[in-house]
Amino acid sequence: MPFLVRKIGAKWVIVIACIPQVLLIIMSFCKVVAIDMIIVILTSISQQTTFALQLPMIVFQIGLTPDNNLGMYAGAFNSANCAGQFLNFALATQLVKTSMTFALPVLVGGILSTIALIIAVFFLKFDMKTM
Repeated sequence: MPFLVRKIGAKWVIVIACIPQVLLIIMSFCKVVAIDMIIVILTSISQQTTFALQLPMIVFQIGLTPDNNLGMYAGAFNSANCAGQFLNFALATQLVKTSMTFALPVLVGGILSTIALIIAVFFLKFDMKTM
């Protein structure tokens, strides 16, 4: 990943890493198990890229000084991640009761990932070329 960050920048690494999550929309309608498995495996790229770049991105934004409150920002990122997981758990239990069953939470995740991709492309102002 450091090679990619140096070549295209952290913003575009994040944007490209969001693409497998967007494929969840296709997965929600696809009935071919092999394609579904490939999409699920590819989503690990999104998750691992986000977790690998979270602290370097925070440090890049706030700087590396003794009084930068890095722990507070890292904790806020972790809290947001946990809140998202809790929200997913709470909503998914209701969404699976619809006629789409387990495909609807996957579709919602793909739609939200598409929104995140659009936000990252147009509104993420970030020029980090090193990790």
